[in-house]
This record gives sequence, C-alpha cells and structure tokens, in this order.
Amino acid sequence: MVKVAIGFWGLPEWTRGDLPAILDMARTAEHAGIDMLCAGDHLALSPEGLANYPYGKFRASIDEPFYEPLTMLAAIAGATSRMRLGTTILLAPLRPALFLAKQAATLDVISGGRLDLGVGVGWQKEEFDAAGAPWEGRFGYMDEQVRACRTLWSEAPASFHGKWVSFDRLHARPFPVQPGGVPIWFGLPPTDRNLRRVAELGNGWLPMEPDAKVLAGHIADLRARLAALGRDPLSVRIMARPPGPRRMITTTLRLALSVKLPASMMARRASMSPGMS
Repeated sequence: MVKVAIGFWGLPEWTRGDLPAILDMARTAEHAGIDMLCAGDHLALSPEGLANYPYGKFRASIDEPFYEPLTMLAAIAGATSRMRLGTTILLAPLRPALFLAKQAATLDVISGGRLDLGVGVGWQKEEFDAAGAPWEGRFGYMDEQVRACRTLWSEAPASFHGKWVSFDRLHARPFPVQPGGVPIWFGLPPTDRNLRRVAELGNGWLPMEPDAKVLAGHIADLRARLAALGRDPLSVRIMARPPGPRRMITTTLRLALSVKLPASMMARRASMSPGMS
C-alpha cells in the first residue's frame, strides 16, 4: 500500500519559524489525509560544511530556524492524532545511545505509538567536531546505538556491551508503545555495506535516488538480502522521493496547508511562489 509523507524541510523558513503556524500546517495536513510528517536534523550548520553537501544545493537557508526534530515532533504530536511522525533523518551519532533511546521512547508514548525513527550519519564533520562526537567510526557507533536502543526498549534491567556502547542492569522506562519498539529506518546510500546494514537491522530504508529504474534495482538487491537472512522481503518499508522537490513543496503547501497566516507570512508566501512553481 502506498502512503504519502511530507517533509518538514523548508516549513520553518516558509513561516519564518512561527510555531503556531507550523502546528496549524500539521493539523491541516493530517485533515487532508497525509499519512506522515517528517523532520530532518542538524544541530548547527557551517558554510564549510554546506560546501561539502553531497546532494546538490542545500535547500534551506543557513540562518533560518532548524528545530531539533524530536522536540518539534513532540509538539506536533500534541497537535495531531492520526498522522505518523518521522525523522528523515536524525543524526544518531551526535547523541549518546541512552539519551536517544529515552527521547524516542518518550516521544512514542506522547504520540500514542506514531513514531518512525529514521537515522543516519550525516556529511558535516564540523557539526560532529562541535558536538564532541567522533567522526571516524560513526557508522559502527550508529549500529550499536540501534541495538542498544532495542535492548533498552524491551528489557529492564537491560545490559549491553559493545565497542562504543556499554551498560549493565539499567532500567530505562517508559518502553515505547509500539510492539517491538520504535521502527528504525536507515537513511544511507545503497552501498554493499549499507544494504547489509538495512537488511540486518532496519525496519525501513530512506533512499535519496530519484530515478525509479535505478531505485528498483537497489530495492531488488535489498529484498534478496532480506530473504537470505530469513526475513520477509516485504517487511522493510521504502520511502521513495519523487523528483522535482521544489515543485512538490509548492504543491503540498497549496493542497494541504490552507491555514490563515499573518500578513507578513502571506507576503513571504507570495514572494516565494513564482520561483517554486
């Protein structure tokens, strides 16, 4: 079954960070039948980091609000009741595993079991350096975070011993509402190691590939790996991105977000529309 998700990307810029307007947009999107609202993650941006963005031009302004996604989604959870809430993606290695497990479990409880946790490692070394998080080894650390989170979400006391994450007999409640814990999606390129990672650990995959034929080949590869591991090849969900993201943003706003905004925001909307059509 195909479902529709929209990204939070660009909404703070479009509303100049006005929180009530963002929450009104979320309510209206849910009322319009959107299945999921997703938020991205950066603790900070730097000109040097943006110069190394691997997917073309970075679409957000470096000076516009970039809300911490799990905190923002908690506010949106209180303003909605049905729509699922996702991170696309959360830079997991910037957070201690224990803190990540607690944040995600709490948000899953607040939202009534509506969280999908998309994780990745990012591309901005400056952000990792500023956060005191190791850049080298971040993929392995993320793998351990996922395993440690699932342990903390299902066991009390919980113990885990890895290269980067280690703890004994911890009680970290509440557990997530969703059986089996919060679904974890990986936002990673389709390298051999990453596809193995998704097949071994993932509930979903967030590819960036816009070409449907190329993506179909990657999906076939992933499903073969799942079958080889004894997993149902259809058990891992895929969130594909259609081409033309700027047009998609405009279409979404025109279709779903019919809230009444302050005059200053309406003026900004009018000034942006011609360039985004």
